[in-house]
Amino acid sequence: MGNKIPDISGRWALYEKFDKGFDYGVAVLKQEGKNVSGTICFNEFYECEPPFLVSSDVMGEVNEDGYVSFDSLVLSVYDIDIDYLPDDLEGQITDNDTIEGVTMDDEGTTGTFVMRRIG
Repeated sequence: MGNKIPDISGRWALYEKFDKGFDYGVAVLKQEGKNVSGTICFNEFYECEPPFLVSSDVMGEVNEDGYVSFDSLVLSVYDIDIDYLPDDLEGQITDNDTIEGVTMDDEGTTGTFVMRRIG
C-alpha cells in the first residue's frame, strides 16, 4: 500500500460467512489518522432460525500496509432474546474499495468477511 495510511472512512457493504450461517449489512466508518470508529448493522441468518438484526459499535486501526482490525464494543440485538457474542475483525485492504479478512468471537467461532465501499 505504501507509506500513507489508507482512508477507509465512509459506508461499506458487509458480508460475513461462518460455519452455520452468514451476515449481511452495512458499516459506517470514520477515520482519524490510523484510528477507526463506527457502527456495523447487519442481519444474521443462522441455521434454520429466523434472521435477526445486530448493531455493533466498533473501534480499530488501519496501518500503512492496509491491515485493518476492529473490536466490537457495544452490541444491540433486535428481534430475538439471545446472548450474542460480538466479532472481532481482521483484514486487508485489497483495493481502494474492498477489505477482506477473518472474524472471530469470544468462543472461537471464525468466519470470513468482505467489505465493499458503497459511499
